[in-house]
Amino acid sequence: GLFRLPDPDSSWNGTGYEEFNAAHWDGEKWEYISFENGAPIESIWYFSDNDIWIAGIPKHWNGEKWTKYHLWDMGILDIDDGSVEYIWASSPDDMYFVGGEGTIVHYDGKNFTKIESGTEIDLKDIDGTPDGRRIYICGHNIIVPSRSVVLELVDGKVREFYYVDDLYQEGTYGYVGSLSLKGHYVYFSTPAGIWRYDFENKISVITDIGGTELGDLFVNDYNDIIGFSGGMGYVHYNGRDWKEVYRLPYVYAGYNGGHYRNGIAAMVGYTYDLRGIIAIGFHKK
Repeated sequence: GLFRLPDPDSSWNGTGYEEFNAAHWDGEKWEYISFENGAPIESIWYFSDNDIWIAGIPKHWNGEKWTKYHLWDMGILDIDDGSVEYIWASSPDDMYFVGGEGTIVHYDGKNFTKIESGTEIDLKDIDGTPDGRRIYICGHNIIVPSRSVVLELVDGKVREFYYVDDLYQEGTYGYVGSLSLKGHYVYFSTPAGIWRYDFENKISVITDIGGTELGDLFVNDYNDIIGFSGGMGYVHYNGRDWKEVYRLPYVYAGYNGGHYRNGIAAMVGYTYDLRGIIAIGFHKK
C-alpha cells in the first residue's frame, strides 16, 4: 500500500518520514521497497521473480526494471474511469485488472483493452478458471446509493450475474464482499453467509457462518475454506463448522487485505492510531 517510517535525519525529502509501498520478509529481517512515490499500491500479482505486476497504476517488473503503464495517458481509460486496483491472471498473456467505477482492463501480453462492464459500481475482487474462460468479478459501493454487483465473463463476454441495490436487502444474499473459485464452484462471501454457486449445474447453496462478514475468501477444497474478517480475524470451515481460529489482540483494528497460499496466511491492516499490522499464520497439518 503506502506507509511511512521515521527518517530522523530527513535525508529522504526533509519531512522526517520516508514513504514505502511494500515490506518483504526474508525470514530474518524486513526490507522496505518503494515502487511508486506518493501513490498507494493496491495489489500485486507474481508469476516469477522476473515477472511481477502491481496495480493502482499498473507497473511491471521484468527482473531488471519497472515499466509503468499509465492507462489514461495511453488512451485506454477515460478521465471518468476508476483506477485498476485488483489483478487476476490465467497466464502472463491473459490478465485482468479491475477497480473503481466498474473499470475492467484486459492485457494479452502486448496490448491493454478496456472491457465495458455495464456498471459504475466499484469492483473489488476477481477470480476465474485456470483456462481463463470463465471469470467472476464482484463489487459494491457503501456510500448511498449503496449497491452490489457480480459480473460473469464467459469467453470474454460480460453479463450481470447478480445485483442488489441495498447491501442488506431482505430476501437477497445482500452485498458480495469477496469471492473464490474452485473447480466448477464459485464461492461468494455475503451477509447471509457463504453462497456457493455450481456454474455447471446452476445450483446455489447458502451456508450460515453466524453473521461474520468476511473481507477475503480463499477456497482450497469444499472442507477447507479460509476467510479473513473485518476486525483482523481468521476463520476456517472444515466442511461441517465455521470456527474463528485467531483474532489480533487489538480492540480497534482495521483489515486492509490478505492472502493464503501454500499453507501460509497473511493479513495486513492497521490500528486506529495509524500503526500498520502484519499477521502471518501457518496451516497445521
